Amino acid sequence: MPPRTAPALPKTLEEALELVGGATEPDDLFGPYDGTPEACLRSGGRRYRALARMLHPDTVPDDRKAAAQAVFTRLAELWLRYQQTITGVTGRQVVVTTRKRAYSVGGERARGDVANLLKVTYADADGGEVRALLKIPRSVADNDLMEREAAALERIGRDGDPEYRAYVPGLVESFRHRDAGSGSERRANVVARVRGFRSLTEVREAYPDGLDARDVAWMWRRLLVALGYAHRAGVVHGAVVPDHVLIEPREHGLVLVDWCYATVLEPVAPGPGGRVLTGPPIGPSFKLSTGRKSGGGVPPPGGSDGGTTPRPAGFHPAAEHVPAMLDRFADLYPPEVPGKQPPDTSTDIFMATRCMTYLLEPGAPKPLFRFARGCTLPAPARRPHDAWKLLGELDELLGRLYGPRKFRPFSMPGRR
Repeated sequence: MPPRTAPALPKTLEEALELVGGATEPDDLFGPYDGTPEACLRSGGRRYRALARMLHPDTVPDDRKAAAQAVFTRLAELWLRYQQTITGVTGRQVVVTTRKRAYSVGGERARGDVANLLKVTYADADGGEVRALLKIPRSVADNDLMEREAAALERIGRDGDPEYRAYVPGLVESFRHRDAGSGSERRANVVARVRGFRSLTEVREAYPDGLDARDVAWMWRRLLVALGYAHRAGVVHGAVVPDHVLIEPREHGLVLVDWCYATVLEPVAPGPGGRVLTGPPIGPSFKLSTGRKSGGGVPPPGGSDGGTTPRPAGFHPAAEHVPAMLDRFADLYPPEVPGKQPPDTSTDIFMATRCMTYLLEPGAPKPLFRFARGCTLPAPARRPHDAWKLLGELDELLGRLYGPRKFRPFSMPGRR
């Protein structure tokens, strides 16, 4: 018996109605279950989209709408069953396929500023299950913001020091996803999922009277590490606000998320000295100095000379402004953002500092507030620009105020 193949795609509406209306099993429309799951889903997805375009009730003549509606519903049911068979999932599970992977989509994890974040799983090279987040903008008008995020995360992943990659979510994949019903095309990003993290907005809600400066200190240090990591790769975040800074309370981890407003800087051609920028001496972290197990987004122990990963000697100023602001955090932005001036690394430092003073209790040591004022001057040229160097200065100040670093437990109330 010759191997079974998918039937030829119909050329007319009547042929499509006959083909789908007469199908009893998913493989009658989408082909046999052979080859890899990814290949089957890609091939089946192409056939599904082609048939959906022909049968969608909004695209057929008025006298055929009722028939098309019934067959279109049948098409959707058979496509769902095909995906379930290929991926082994049950229930009304959606599967999104790309050239690289097949993602089983679960429930909504969160609603970001411009995108919904959906839980997804996919198979790694060894067949194991990997959990991630699928970010899809609610409006096609925000595709450019998703493209910005993808470009920023790709740049950081490629040019950033891998020792600090835990401070920024890894980009798994970026692709265009076409809605079969409406035909609209959206840029989707798949990013690594973090678990057990809470935003600084949640921290402030849990501690409305402010935090002890010693608790803010480890968050401040780690946020500067995240910025130093990104800046050395030539990326300015552009929206360092409390919603985008996530901490892991128990292990003192930190991740800076939502890079949709980022600006990627172009490197200056290296001079005779070549690629020479290096990381700073950051010393042992609050947590590692106690010998605890390291968690994500925690500075690794450093020697007296810190890291020495080569980087381009510098970057040209940004050629464009931050594309949008979040109104609810308008008072945390430096003047150049609402003024639509190009950002630089001091833009992120300004906003990161405002995030920290947003958390500090009013009775915190005055030297910390003076330090913060120096980081939030209106003129960008007068602010610090090097997050790594600023981290060293913050450590010196903390040492004078509190002595040698030691781990200080921090807790958050459980979510309701």
